Amino acid sequence: MNALFAATFPLGKYALLYAGPVFLTAVRMLMGGIMLSWYSFYYKKERFTLSCSDAFLFIKTSIFYVVLAFIPEFWALKYLSSIKTNLLWSIQPLFAALLGFLFFSEKLTLKKIAALVIGFAGMLPIIFTCDTGNMGFAQLCSVSYPEMSLFLAVFSTIYGWFLIKQLLAKNYSLSSINGITMSLGGFICLLISFAEQVGSHEPLYTNFPAALGYSFLLVLASNIIGYGLYGYFLGHYSITFLSFSGFTCPLFGFLFSYLLGEPIYPAYIYGCALILVGLFIFYQEE
Repeated sequence: MNALFAATFPLGKYALLYAGPVFLTAVRMLMGGIMLSWYSFYYKKERFTLSCSDAFLFIKTSIFYVVLAFIPEFWALKYLSSIKTNLLWSIQPLFAALLGFLFFSEKLTLKKIAALVIGFAGMLPIIFTCDTGNMGFAQLCSVSYPEMSLFLAVFSTIYGWFLIKQLLAKNYSLSSINGITMSLGGFICLLISFAEQVGSHEPLYTNFPAALGYSFLLVLASNIIGYGLYGYFLGHYSITFLSFSGFTCPLFGFLFSYLLGEPIYPAYIYGCALILVGLFIFYQEE
């Protein structure tokens, strides 16, 4: 399962050769949203009444969980290596803890605070190592714009999960939530991609069949098989164990980067080790 999640980064890297970040996000989300909606409403026969307040919450979730999460991620992936994107994405659980403390009144123990400090210390050598595809980009305090874009994607994803938690509390199933939010978010991304074309000389895509093929592989690996396995494992393992096991995703990322011929700098390995220690300490408190 985690190998499939890790594979989405090099797959996304290849997909960006044939389509822009916004249009690629639109195609992927519409494809995944339609598949999941069909599964929820026609295969599982799920039915519910949507109130105005819930409709607004679905729209809000679509914006943060899809639009502000995947467009910045794909844009960053265009300039960063797949392994660097994977490693920075692996800090997500610690970002979630920090966001929960700042905005959702969740408590942090001294042990968790120590884990956050160690985890973020591990992120520094990864950030400060200049990616070959990132050369020449303007930087703010040694953090490049693609890296800042990726952090925006991480925060938006985490906030999106908090919103999904609210929808789950209203007795919507996860498959129907994903189906609706991906479809709506994909449609918004499609409108943005068309708006981008006004006065622009860059095409939406250079090879539509290839972009469609890679989008299908992304949906299959992540949205269908990956999250399907995740749901299955939830019945056999704790959420804490599954979350911590997600750190094998960057380890698979190292293997894929090696096979793709991407440079793996020593700083990536040092940073990865520190993040692992931080996550280990953090999950001891869960």
